[in-house]
Amino acid sequence: MRPNARLALVCLLLSLFVPRLAAGLELLVADLSGGRVLRFSTGGVFRGVFAEMAYPFAIATDGAGLVYVASYDGMNGTIREYDESGNLIDILPTEGLFAPLAVGPDGRVYAADFNGDRVLCADFGLMPPASCGEFVTPGSGGLNGPTGLTFGPDGHLYVSSRISGQVIRYDGATGEPIGVFATPGGNGPQGLAFGPDGDLFVANDDTDTVLRFDGQTGSAAGVFVTPASPSGDGMKPVFGPDGRLYVSTIELLERTIERFDAETGASQGVIIRSGDGGLESMVDFVVVPEPRAAASTILVWLALLALRARRSA
Repeated sequence: MRPNARLALVCLLLSLFVPRLAAGLELLVADLSGGRVLRFSTGGVFRGVFAEMAYPFAIATDGAGLVYVASYDGMNGTIREYDESGNLIDILPTEGLFAPLAVGPDGRVYAADFNGDRVLCADFGLMPPASCGEFVTPGSGGLNGPTGLTFGPDGHLYVSSRISGQVIRYDGATGEPIGVFATPGGNGPQGLAFGPDGDLFVANDDTDTVLRFDGQTGSAAGVFVTPASPSGDGMKPVFGPDGRLYVSTIELLERTIERFDAETGASQGVIIRSGDGGLESMVDFVVVPEPRAAASTILVWLALLALRARRSA
């Protein structure tokens, strides 16, 4: 068998067993007034509309391609599940607005209820998806105004309690309170994220900073970054697999995402501003893998090229 024919055969066989090739990263930004989730590169280049729905308030990802968006039209709420390309998979109606969202190690979606001082759970593994009830019951552990959710490396749920100025840790399996983990203070703790080193990073609206806490003890380690733009409600840090930290700041007229080195905290500049790609009022964002090209398609192309080369030889 000639070399080109062998290459064609190998490519065709691989196409049967290697279904997808991963690409890079991009940002999905929930645009409340625009009723859309927009796609941007990690450098801030607008790439198009990911999905459209009424008033998206919160967005989360499982890190493997599934995306969840909470929306509310003033009367009805939903949590919507999308694949990595923005195709709607399923919808769970909700009684009211729940935000922010987080995806747990069990694949379930967890949603904060600010006014109800609780955290609810939704299971999209069921057909149809269903609520799995109150994971954190009202006021449990002193929760007062939840504004940030994340699961830690230990599998436990961490919730920022804005009005009490605390980050409270809950058992990741039962939702029972373990205790106050960190105390950013004031009336400001918002978005939460664990960094690649295992430390906890807390966006604090009172000081317009992202604070760092020891991931084991919760002891304060000082200010990690100070974004160029001040922020109101909704400040959020997100660590990307690319070694960068992305921080959203939300003021009435100016909403930005600034990029930082995840290790040093050095600013790499503001990459997204209000108006970019038609962005009207950003309320939340996530970092996700780009939609992946089908490896089978690429391999078939290689096989065809090899066959054509063989014919022309």
